[in-house]
Amino acid sequence: MDIQDIRETARRHPVLDRLPKRSLAIVDELVAARENAAITTRGVLDQRQEIRGQVAEARRILDGYEELQRTGGLIRETPLPPSASGARGFTRAPDEGRLKQARQDLVNLEERLARLEQLAADHAARREVLDELLQRLGQWLDSVPADAAITEWKPKAAPTLPRGRSHLEAVHALRGQIDHLAADRREIQASPLPSSECKTVARAQIAAMAARGAPSVFALIEGGGSVAWPEVDMKGIASVAGESGAASGYATVRGVDALAVLCWAHADTLVAAIEMEIDQSADDKNALTPQERQARLTAIDAEILSVERSECSFIEAAGDAAMHRPDTDPRALLRLADDLPPPMEH
Repeated sequence: MDIQDIRETARRHPVLDRLPKRSLAIVDELVAARENAAITTRGVLDQRQEIRGQVAEARRILDGYEELQRTGGLIRETPLPPSASGARGFTRAPDEGRLKQARQDLVNLEERLARLEQLAADHAARREVLDELLQRLGQWLDSVPADAAITEWKPKAAPTLPRGRSHLEAVHALRGQIDHLAADRREIQASPLPSSECKTVARAQIAAMAARGAPSVFALIEGGGSVAWPEVDMKGIASVAGESGAASGYATVRGVDALAVLCWAHADTLVAAIEMEIDQSADDKNALTPQERQARLTAIDAEILSVERSECSFIEAAGDAAMHRPDTDPRALLRLADDLPPPMEH
């Protein structure tokens, strides 16, 4: 969903149209912040371009003065008091003052240019963060079912700011906590299956292959035919030689399903061998069943969402000093209820 103009979009998008007023105001604030960042960035870039021109001119002047100094042409004439006869004279000396001022002017302009470069980078980064945040938010809004109940999240109590910490410091601390929880979540997702679960799956696979691999002897018994072996489609590369050269491509042929026949003939041997491999490779100490994995993921997702809600609250209190992360959970960002769908990356 494109939410370049949230005021107009809100009138036609079924999900935005049903957002609570506070949630819609937050989206509107984010869009306005992104637009302001873009305008500010353009203004800073215009100033930077102007200062770059001034820096180039200051360098040209300094180079000219340094060249005059090398050739003895950078001279300052100072008038002398008139003599008794009324004659006037001058003293001539190298004009170090002009050279020094030219160098200082260039230093001042370069420092100003460096500040503008940093300011432009900061505003551009802010806009990129807001662009990504709004893009993710739009994707999430599109994923919300049209018939989903969209209700506002009602906190039992506002998060407490730790003593001695600013809101910005609290935001950084909570982000560290979120990072640790996200690492724990990845570890849960990567946890292996218990050996017992693996053996159950392996036995079922071999049993299915064995059932498919049973040959038919009816033709042999009833009419003196031959054993009918199970077949399977097999793909391979076929080459055909012709007058203009050889041509090759993929071809599908039918052939005996040798693996299925093997499972049918030696199911018990295969099961025993596979289970031995599982016992040697399994990591039951860190293993989780699918049910255990899902339960832990659900619990840690709820904990992450809770921390993100506190983070969003402190960001709001911190004002412009803090920005939302691009991957902030939209439910925390928009103060919406927990029962709405999580972000797609979850």
